[in-house]
Amino acid sequence: MKHHIFISLIIFFGIFPVHSQLAPAGLSQLPGTAKDIDIGADGSIWRVGTDSSIARFEEGGWTKIDGTASRVAVDHFGFPWVVKSTGEILRRNGRKWIELPGTAVDIDINDRGDIWMVGRDGWISVWGGTEWAPVGDTDAKRIAVDTDGEPKVINSKGALSIWGGPFRYPGTAKAIAAGADGSLWAIGAGLSVSKWTDDSYWKEEIKGTFAEITIDSSGYPILIDTKGSIFRASPDKLEPPAVFPPTNDPAACENIARQRFATIADTPAKIAELGAMENSEAENGFTALCKGTTNFTKTIACFATNLTDYRDTDRAVNECRLTPLPEKPRSIVFRNTGKAMAKVDLAYFIYEKGQLVKKVSAANVAAGQTTILTVPRYLARTKVVDVSITSSTKLTFRTTLPFNFSGERCFNLAGPC
Repeated sequence: MKHHIFISLIIFFGIFPVHSQLAPAGLSQLPGTAKDIDIGADGSIWRVGTDSSIARFEEGGWTKIDGTASRVAVDHFGFPWVVKSTGEILRRNGRKWIELPGTAVDIDINDRGDIWMVGRDGWISVWGGTEWAPVGDTDAKRIAVDTDGEPKVINSKGALSIWGGPFRYPGTAKAIAAGADGSLWAIGAGLSVSKWTDDSYWKEEIKGTFAEITIDSSGYPILIDTKGSIFRASPDKLEPPAVFPPTNDPAACENIARQRFATIADTPAKIAELGAMENSEAENGFTALCKGTTNFTKTIACFATNLTDYRDTDRAVNECRLTPLPEKPRSIVFRNTGKAMAKVDLAYFIYEKGQLVKKVSAANVAAGQTTILTVPRYLARTKVVDVSITSSTKLTFRTTLPFNFSGERCFNLAGPC
């Protein structure tokens, strides 16, 4: 099924009559405020806040990441590309921002992954994988790319046209969004929302005072009003994609990673080339994502060193290997019931920067005292928490807890409390 298209934040004049309704009927409000918003082909929702912060919508709210921006577009992997107020263009690879060449005032990505931008000089360019290829126009201000890769452009006077062709839409627009279903939406000078019909005219669909628009995977608008409030028209429950796959479902991780790899791999020869890398210990049942590479440590290295452009695959693999755990507190309570100093150790595995790392949390506890050691929310899939207790340098108790335990577990010198 085809999905999203990115909105353009646009300041222009002209198509539709004025309405001043603050909370239009039929719309539900999302938390927070924004000045730009976009939806990826996988359903990922990112916004630029009124304070220029960047955040992803998950678990009913916005989770901020580092950086600031004025525009945002989400690629077909669910990763944000942003334009800063000074024009710099950056994309996220999962852990950090990567700066791209050129400067822009607007950027858009369709559901197929076609990436277009409008430069600060008004020229339109398309991303070729390593650099921008200019294609023309010297008066563009905003752009929206439809599912066929055809850009719709608004110029400095607000005129809306299909780039590269003689056709111009009637009137002028303030903001536009091209849906993956082929639809085209616009916000006019009156700030209401209209849709381009098969009969070639603008039909008003939503009254209100709106500034920005994007289209969700079902073809419904998500809107930002002139005060920064966020609304959506869909009657369905908003369920952005989970950051992590279902617990105890290794196949979900494998499918995600395979999909990323299949999309970014240059040629079969390239994959075979990567297969020459030597193997080491296989983990978690993931195999041969780089042909001949049977474990994810080598696979991650394979992606990172040989497919440098779309390193978001690295993120997909890494996060997929982590297991979501319950929201409840996760901790070990140790009560020293002995007469001398005792020590409790917790050992577990997590992933840091693509590597499996063993962590040990330890505490020395005086006789009659209690300590609480916490466990990270995310542990490496299939790993356990190793609990060991020593007294007078002698191991007195040892056990393991499953990776998905929740709540508090209490132990003393002899074991469970």
